[in-house]
Amino acid sequence: MTRALLPMDRAEGWRGGLAYGVDLFDLWVPLPLTGEDALFSHTGYLGLIGLALGCWAVYKKRSLWPWLAGVGVFAALALGPWLTVSGEVVRVGDRVVPGPAGALSMALPVFWRVTRWYRAAAIASLLLAPLVVWALSRVPRRLAVPLFTLCLLDALLLAPVLWPVPLYAPPETSGLDQLQEPGAVFMLPSSTFGQPPVGKYRDIGPLLQTWHGHPISGGLMGEE
Repeated sequence: MTRALLPMDRAEGWRGGLAYGVDLFDLWVPLPLTGEDALFSHTGYLGLIGLALGCWAVYKKRSLWPWLAGVGVFAALALGPWLTVSGEVVRVGDRVVPGPAGALSMALPVFWRVTRWYRAAAIASLLLAPLVVWALSRVPRRLAVPLFTLCLLDALLLAPVLWPVPLYAPPETSGLDQLQEPGAVFMLPSSTFGQPPVGKYRDIGPLLQTWHGHPISGGLMGEE
């Protein structure tokens, strides 16, 4: 088990800010009801309108149930190794309650190597999309456009992500003038920690590549 998977006492910025798994409320509760604006795009928010349309689609056509079941499975895995509610790890006495991914990892320890369970919510969203499309194609035409508009507004205004996306000043690039020879650029120390501040641009490597045009390597390697 990596250190990143250990349960926290209190997760700040839990709306979309947990790198190991999403909060139980993050999946379906709109941001205005909870606050806690996200610093990172780690949210698992599926959208109330989309979920409602998906459930309606299965209600109208039962053969679509595997799609909704898939949404549930991957949404559950997105909760990560430990169950958190409103940023608090759920405990029963002194015992931490594992999330579905935690239970899976306890049964099959190889899954402890997975550190970004929140990404399972993206698969849940992809499985939900066909149900939403089917539902919109079956409602009366006078309702289809308003419902589609509500889906967009739900994604843009109620999801715990920064919108509109803020703009930031570019990093210092004067040192790149020394890269006159061809070849790859190996970046040390790690380019995703320390500076620049987390929440602005996570990895400076690809950003600088737009200036120097060289292949890059390094990723998460290097001194901290």
